[in-house]
Amino acid sequence: MSFSAIILAAGKSRRMNINKLSFMLGENFLVNHSLLTFAEIEEIEKIYLVTDDKTIKENLSVNENKVIFIKGGLSRSQSVYNALKECDTRFALIHDGARPFVTKKLIKRVMDCCSQNNSAVPVLPLPDSIRHIDKSGKITAAVDRDNYRLAQTPQGFNTKMLLDAYERCNTLNYTDDSEIFSKYYGQAFTVEGEHGNRKITYDNDLFGINARVGIGYDLHTLKEGLPFTLGGVKIPHYKGFVAYSDGDALIHSIMDALLSMAGKRDIGTFFPDTRNEYKDISSVILLKEVARILKEEGIKINNISSVIVAQKPKLQQYIPQMITVIAQTLGIDTSKIAVHATTNEGCGETGQEQAVAVYTVCSGF
Repeated sequence: MSFSAIILAAGKSRRMNINKLSFMLGENFLVNHSLLTFAEIEEIEKIYLVTDDKTIKENLSVNENKVIFIKGGLSRSQSVYNALKECDTRFALIHDGARPFVTKKLIKRVMDCCSQNNSAVPVLPLPDSIRHIDKSGKITAAVDRDNYRLAQTPQGFNTKMLLDAYERCNTLNYTDDSEIFSKYYGQAFTVEGEHGNRKITYDNDLFGINARVGIGYDLHTLKEGLPFTLGGVKIPHYKGFVAYSDGDALIHSIMDALLSMAGKRDIGTFFPDTRNEYKDISSVILLKEVARILKEEGIKINNISSVIVAQKPKLQQYIPQMITVIAQTLGIDTSKIAVHATTNEGCGETGQEQAVAVYTVCSGF
């Protein structure tokens, strides 16, 4: 029983703004998690990695002698076909590199079924009801979900049979290898899949996996005759912030939270009050720099939530504008930002109009 694994990592991640396959998942690239799992199975003689990404090629976490690089095609099917033409083992396992949580237990279940039946597809029952809709979006029929399953990878096949099926089909634009196999060699066999074998497709699929949380806090004292700027918005008030920059406590708090989320030092480290270039600078400019730092680290913002503690002035009417400025500066949607304002009921510095404080929590991945 000889097997090879074909790992597909040539996709363009069009439904995400980053290359998900070279995205850091923990301390390793996302696609490397699959590679490591397949490499640990002795019966798998070779791993064909279909990718054109130099970063992935240069950062393998497995023995390079076991990996053969294959050029990606214009579609998933073309990529599989390119690898199948090079594969010389009796059976081939085709796996989406975007499924990093595949287990050895599932792989061996597929291998056992495939070795007996020349095909094996892991499947899961559907948790939701199915409805057929027309082009206008109206429901036209109810479908019995008990007769349907969600197909996963790895899918295993007799290599010669699958290659023959690919060469006989008149198009290479299928989304699933079992469809091509079944077209020429009859119905493919199935095995039980795993709920944990999830595919990373959209941005939100990464959240909770690489979740990051940051906390920020800032306080500035108030003095008569100085400008009062919060969230990049100048607000009429007889007092303003005592600060080296513009004293925008809201943006300062957000900056610290974002840097905390990224595992970086605080804003005083990045923008010290000992440098003339930061004297009276707009905090919006500094926030842009923090956004650049996050982008360099490959970190995406999931949401930001801030609470402003100020006795006066009343801030509610200015909050929508603040959110717009912050969202535009960070390049995220306004729906990802929440800003609340409250008083301190006359207590302490903030309650006596001597200072404004801001607390921020943010999350990202």
